Amino acid sequence: LDSIMKQIITKYNVFILIFILSIILYYMLYLDKYPQENENNERDEDKQDEYQKFKIFRDVKDFFVGQELVPEDAFVRSKQRLFKNIDKLVDKELRLIMQSDLEQMEKVDGFSKWRIQESTELSGQIQSALNRLQNPKDCKSAKKLVCHMTFSGCGFGCHLTHTTYCLNAALATRRVLIIPDEPWYYTNHSVINFLSPLSSSCLEFEGPAISSNQVSPDDNATVVAYIPDFEQMMANNNSYSPPALPGALAKRISKITGDPDAWWVGQMLAYLMRPNAKQQKRLDDAKKRINFSLPVVGIHIRRGDKVVAGSDVMAYELGEYMEQVELWFKKFEMKNPQTKRRIYLATDDPQVLAEVHEKYPQYEVFDNPGITDTVAKGRLEDTDESFEGLIQDVHMLSLTDYVVCTYSSNVCCLVYEMMLFRIGDAGGKIHSLDIQWWFLDRFSMLFEPIVEDLSMNLKYGDELVVDTRFLEAVIKPSYSFNQTSVETQNIRTQEIHVIPLYKLRRIHKLFNYTILDDISINKI
Repeated sequence: LDSIMKQIITKYNVFILIFILSIILYYMLYLDKYPQENENNERDEDKQDEYQKFKIFRDVKDFFVGQELVPEDAFVRSKQRLFKNIDKLVDKELRLIMQSDLEQMEKVDGFSKWRIQESTELSGQIQSALNRLQNPKDCKSAKKLVCHMTFSGCGFGCHLTHTTYCLNAALATRRVLIIPDEPWYYTNHSVINFLSPLSSSCLEFEGPAISSNQVSPDDNATVVAYIPDFEQMMANNNSYSPPALPGALAKRISKITGDPDAWWVGQMLAYLMRPNAKQQKRLDDAKKRINFSLPVVGIHIRRGDKVVAGSDVMAYELGEYMEQVELWFKKFEMKNPQTKRRIYLATDDPQVLAEVHEKYPQYEVFDNPGITDTVAKGRLEDTDESFEGLIQDVHMLSLTDYVVCTYSSNVCCLVYEMMLFRIGDAGGKIHSLDIQWWFLDRFSMLFEPIVEDLSMNLKYGDELVVDTRFLEAVIKPSYSFNQTSVETQNIRTQEIHVIPLYKLRRIHKLFNYTILDDISINKI
């Protein structure tokens, strides 16, 4: 066992050394390539280096979050020894230093500012296209897609996620999205009424509607209504179904973010989440309480009916959230003066509010007991105040410098998507304690290997499918505590293997959203 442990420790020490040397070499080559260039100059190259940067960030995070899976018997035999040597395998200070150095390089290489500008411009163009879609010159003759948001067993975040799917389908098929003003299955409210209307000129439809679980861009029916069954929605796996990116914009999107799927979903969500006048005033008042020019970390702790006995996910202690918060502040202070610890806390558990004030008096806590009390009663007792509070929390959390949450909660996913819409790349600004970001209506993802592995019969050019439906994306990972590997099926061999993400590259699904054709595809 001692020899095994020595091999493991040696392996990872060598890995770290190689990794650091690779970064140094990469940036030496980069600086040699662009010795006098400043951030205002356009760079006509394909920016493959941006993909490499995103991969470096992800690999650093994956390396320290978790390692490759080992057989259960080997884990049991070496468990105690691993814990004794954990400081050698998972050095948190080393992680902070490496991440801090990478972020500092990002600031000085000129790409950081460019990415924000490019994302802002591209987002504006996409939002403009959505606005044109939803406000046709002739509403009566325009084709329409009606989504009845009455899914049973679905809460606030779940419903909004399905609505983003519907808006994406409407954009792909060039139909005006209509959300009927009808209550959701568990309440007398329709959350869509707490936000800005989807259209200023086309909110209703006339005539019979064809009920269907899917709609083709070539469908000539004037009105198509989705049957409210999201399981069948996902099973459609239409050519435009998530994670399909617009083919004309895929390269631009991939240059500004390491998570193109989430960025694209964030565009749909941002259009839906535009606050109405009442909600905007509420948000403005909430922002006045917090000086966002100083660092503040957001925390979302989901309890309630999400983690009761027999539920799908596990609860995490407050201390596990606060550990990540403190690590972020320590990393911030490596390059900045010491700062006061400030957090924005959103939770549906009143006990968490009391606990954070009792155990962490050194922190300045921005919370809202009124929101917590209303949402703590559970989705079956939602009120105007609870819906408005949830919308406020999503917006406010997305404005913080860093967020600690759990992606098993749809609200955490919404926050990340809104952050991507706001700043372009937010992968280093959020930490999930359980699973990776996922999308409720995403059927699968496709990868290719970047290294061959004969033990798995894995070759260059193989296409590997990853099932991302609810059971595979949420339930299994939340109990395996592993964000760094995925279970894949090789299309060529039909073999199933668990493979570390750092050995894989995404193959993005593309779709021609014709309404976006007028957006320049040559813009760099």
